[in-house]
Amino acid sequence: MDATGQTLGRLARDIAVTLQGKDKPSYTPHTMTGDFVVVVNASRVRTTGRKTTQKYYYRHSGYVGNLKSIRLREMLEDRPERVIELAVKGMLPRNHMGRQMLKRLKVYAGSQHPHEAQAAQVVGGGVNAQAEAVRHGITRALIAFDPAMKPALRRAGFVTRDARIKESKKYGLKRARRAPQYTKR
Repeated sequence: MDATGQTLGRLARDIAVTLQGKDKPSYTPHTMTGDFVVVVNASRVRTTGRKTTQKYYYRHSGYVGNLKSIRLREMLEDRPERVIELAVKGMLPRNHMGRQMLKRLKVYAGSQHPHEAQAAQVVGGGVNAQAEAVRHGITRALIAFDPAMKPALRRAGFVTRDARIKESKKYGLKRARRAPQYTKR
């Protein structure tokens, strides 16, 4: 995700939804159904109102009188990644799974990051069917990223999934329809 010009809270909401997997039909609260999220350009995130001067972040070492505070403006200058991490942390569950989800978040102040793009792994069906499956997956990802692309992709015929699947084997037969070889004696 690119944080350039995005509001901090709305960006954090979108990240939290993706980390939890709430945007998937297979979402289950007690399982890790979310995805990894890489955020770039964290230093260009925007805030509304007077938060840059009025919002404080607090931390305490555990010693008496050791409560430290820092303004949002100073935090954005020094560690903009931490601002997004803390905003997302406040929107995740406060339990072990929430901490595991937070480990899947990678935030970078600039546009450079060491993470590779995903490589598709497809099994079975032949070369043509695998290529069509990857194309369909990329189409679904593009529609999730930008819903305005859907009409153009539909016109190109990329949205419709090929519903043909292998027919299941029937008992008494060798395959789905192949009968055992007939023997006269």
